Amino acid sequence: VFGIYLLGGFFCHTLWEAHSQYALPYAFLLTPYSTAGIMETVNSLNGMDKKKLIKYALITAAICIILSLPQAATVLTLNRDNVRFAQYILNPY
Repeated sequence: VFGIYLLGGFFCHTLWEAHSQYALPYAFLLTPYSTAGIMETVNSLNGMDKKKLIKYALITAAICIILSLPQAATVLTLNRDNVRFAQYILNPY
């Protein structure tokens, strides 16, 4: 619950607050929490056999690829958006 509170507060203040004035304290509070999570993950990965480790790596890579698909369209259409924006600036009506 503590982690959800910290992450929720961090994202809320970073994304929705105009000045993000509370983001720095949340970052300071999240640093030890994330370090402990990384250490726990590394310790659990050290105890796994190679087949299970490869399976988890493939699943993680697949999830990352699936989650990055919406961004591919943005990257591919960036040039067209710049052209549209330039046309709008030159002739806004």
